[in-house]
Amino acid sequence: MVTEELIGLACELLSTRKNHKEGTRTRASSSSGHLFFQTKCEDVAVHIKNLCLSEAASNTSTCTFECVPSPDPVLDVDLRYEQEGKGGVRPQRVEKWIKAMPEAERAEGSCWWSSSCLPLLGRAETEVQCEFESTVVHRCLMRQKDPK
Repeated sequence: MVTEELIGLACELLSTRKNHKEGTRTRASSSSGHLFFQTKCEDVAVHIKNLCLSEAASNTSTCTFECVPSPDPVLDVDLRYEQEGKGGVRPQRVEKWIKAMPEAERAEGSCWWSSSCLPLLGRAETEVQCEFESTVVHRCLMRQKDPK
């Protein structure tokens, strides 16, 4: 499960450089790391994005994340389900989530990538399977904010 502590640790790890000779880690002089996540569960994707951007996660760490805007963002997630999803409808899980939380934030806007930023040969097996099965994948790329 993705927690505030895990996001904080990921940010810390991405902001350090390893000295291979000494086996030590030092803080990078500028933000250097990116965190890319993707899932076929929209509610999980929104939750992870919000954890990455939350003040609570930054309280467990000395660094914070911000979204990397997509060059081709998802502007209407329901349209994606209609055009790319199985049978042109939202998955049952999403239907239940929206019914329980009608005002829920959706996986759409400049933070959400409509296609993978990974090279074709670098895609995960699950991503390939989702494409084969016409399952919508929700993707978000984060980078560390420059410390001010």
